[in-house]
Amino acid sequence: IDDESDAFRHFVTTALLLFDYGETTTRLLLLSHEDYQRDISTLMDLYNNEASLKIFISNWDQWRKMSLVMREHMLYETFQEHLKRGNFVVLRRKLSTTPAPSDAFYRWAHGSLRRKMN
Repeated sequence: IDDESDAFRHFVTTALLLFDYGETTTRLLLLSHEDYQRDISTLMDLYNNEASLKIFISNWDQWRKMSLVMREHMLYETFQEHLKRGNFVVLRRKLSTTPAPSDAFYRWAHGSLRRKMN
C-alpha cells in the first residue's frame, strides 16, 4: 500500500518483536520478512523498519518499564509524532500533514540498491 498505514504496521510489528525477542532477533526477523526485490516499496519497508528500531532502542528503558496498556497508547502517539517529523517514509501519502520522502531517504535507497547489485 505504501501509505501511512503501511508505515504504522511496520512500526507496530517492530515494537512487538522487540518487546518479545530483543534487538538481534528482531533485526533478523525484519530482514528475513522482506523479499529483497529491487524496488522502492521494499526499500521504504526496510527504511521504516530501521527507523522504528532506532526510536525504540533510543528510549528502551522507558518503553520496557511501561505497562502493556500504556505501551499501546504510546505506540500510536509516538508514531504520529515521528511521522510528522518525517522520520518515516510514506510513498503514497493520504494525509496532507505527512511529509514527502526526504532526499536523505532517496540517497539511502540509492546506496542500498548499489550494494545489492554488487
